[in-house]
Parts: sequence; C-alpha cells; structure tokens
Amino acid sequence: MAGIDGLKSFRKRHNELSLRKPETCGFARATAFDKDTVNVFFDNLQEVYNGRSSFADGAPPGSLGLATSSGWMNSELFITTMKHFIKHTSSSMENPSLLIMDNHESHLSIEALDLAKENGVTILTLKRSTGTHQRRFSVNVWMGIIHTYLIDPVFFPNNLNGFTYEDFLQNHFINYLEYIPLETRTEMVFQHDGCPAHICLDVS
Repeated sequence: MAGIDGLKSFRKRHNELSLRKPETCGFARATAFDKDTVNVFFDNLQEVYNGRSSFADGAPPGSLGLATSSGWMNSELFITTMKHFIKHTSSSMENPSLLIMDNHESHLSIEALDLAKENGVTILTLKRSTGTHQRRFSVNVWMGIIHTYLIDPVFFPNNLNGFTYEDFLQNHFINYLEYIPLETRTEMVFQHDGCPAHICLDVS
C-alpha cells in the first residue's frame, strides 16, 4: 500500500487533480431516496403503466413513448431517441443542431455519438453535480405536456423553494389549465422529482 510519500509524488505528477471536501447529504435528499421511498415510486409507476396501453396514447403527433423493465434509460433506447430527435429536427451536416443533456452513461455510447456526428448533432453535456445543486445564475422553468396540449412555460425567479412552489400550485397552476378539457384534467398524472421544494411540509 502506498504511503504518504507515494501520495505526494502522485499529486506532483498529476497537478490537474485537486482535493475536495465531501459534501454532506441533506435530510430531505436522504429521506427522499431511501429503500421504502424508491419502492413506493416504482409501485406507483407500475400502477400507472399497467393502466395505460401506451405512454404515447393521446400525445402530440410524432411523440415517442419508450420504457424498460428496469425503469431506467439504456443505450439501446437512447439510440432510438437520438434517431427520433434527428428526424424531427431535420438535423444534418448542412442543418446542424445542438442537444444539451446530462452525461449519463446511456447517452454516451459509441453508436449514439457516431449517429449524432454523422447527422450534424453537437452534444453538450452537463456535469453530474449541475442537476443536484442550483447555481447562482440558474433559471427554473416548469412546463407541462398533457395529451396534445402544451402548457405555457413558467419561469421562477431566483432559486426555487417551498414558498414559491406552493404559491405556484395554489395560485397559478389552475390558470394554466383553463383551456384543458375537464375530461382530460381528470386523467392527469402530476409528477415531480424529490427536489426539497417539492416535498416540503407546506407543499405536501
């Protein structure tokens, strides 16, 4: 096993590396990602999935509905998604496009990257930590898709918190459903992630 001298030598040879202090996991995030909570989510997902013949039923024309038994995206499905993106953006070397996404391993297969390159798609990936911590200059945007209806994007000023999210749900959300038929509203599934603002006591 290498000792302290070996560690110092290694750091000298690789000065591009830096030491980082581990970040603590907040109570909200820890309790939102324990075994029981995750199981409840997948039980709910299975119930919704079994109740519908296809996730694309009633969706806007050209929508793509995909699913795996694990519930996670994989490289094979992402290639199908990439082809769908290329088709509907008409991306080509003469008509290039930009695709911004996270760097999940399913997005970075050789086949998917080659497909993007051959069709003029420039891929810009976000660091893993970008999605888990709000930045000073970040913009919070909410937008809904219900069947063939698109609900106008809502921009939240500053960082999202429980107060602004509660205000949106209580005082503004219903206004964006004005043109959605009542029959469609009764079939809606409202899904959000485990962001602390989404699961604070006032919102719950």
